[in-house]
Amino acid sequence: MAEQVPKGAVGSALRTGASAGMSMVGGIALGVALAFALGLLSTIYYLVLWSSAKATLPADALGAGPVVVLVLLALTIPAYFFTGMNLGRGMALAKLVRRYGPKLAQPLADQLATRIEALPAAHRTFHRGADVFSAEAAVEKIKPLVGDGAVVRKVVGMLMDRLPLSELMQEWGETRAAHGGGEALPGDPALRSFLATRIQQTLDGMASPALTWLGVLLALHAVVFGAGLWLLRG
Repeated sequence: MAEQVPKGAVGSALRTGASAGMSMVGGIALGVALAFALGLLSTIYYLVLWSSAKATLPADALGAGPVVVLVLLALTIPAYFFTGMNLGRGMALAKLVRRYGPKLAQPLADQLATRIEALPAAHRTFHRGADVFSAEAAVEKIKPLVGDGAVVRKVVGMLMDRLPLSELMQEWGETRAAHGGGEALPGDPALRSFLATRIQQTLDGMASPALTWLGVLLALHAVVFGAGLWLLRG
């Protein structure tokens, strides 16, 4: 008989999913607002200034520089939109990870360790967690804890794709060698603890929506706009 997920867990999952959806919508709204308020308006403003400058300066005095600036300013319009959308996606993912992450690390570490230990040492070459078992198989193992809804599957799938198993296994081997350890025995608690720690670190990284690209875009926009104003001074 299939295990039942508590109704309270279902309600909490629905609330978390709704909150994540609102974050995604908020990111898109931010992207639209920035695309209009900064990208579109700065492009129109610069076009007006360029037209005025051409009326008062000799022909060809400005060269092709203003044209390049105008094109770059126009490109900030879609750039702001997609940056806002990605930021919203990051905020939504952060909420999902904060909701489910603490319950995932140890169970998934146990399953990874079990699969790794079952393989001959010569065949333990992996690149991602998904190389050991699929997200579907992972969800089945943690279903009694967090359910198996679409939100859980998404978080687990992204975790499996991002988990750098090749680097982790190399680090684990170096750690054991440094402490004089040999081949790990089945059920090794140290391997499970190591994997749980690294899985939690990966989840923490997923739960931190990066604002870096938005900052870079704002800085580049300011530089391009400033350079364009300087060019119009003749």
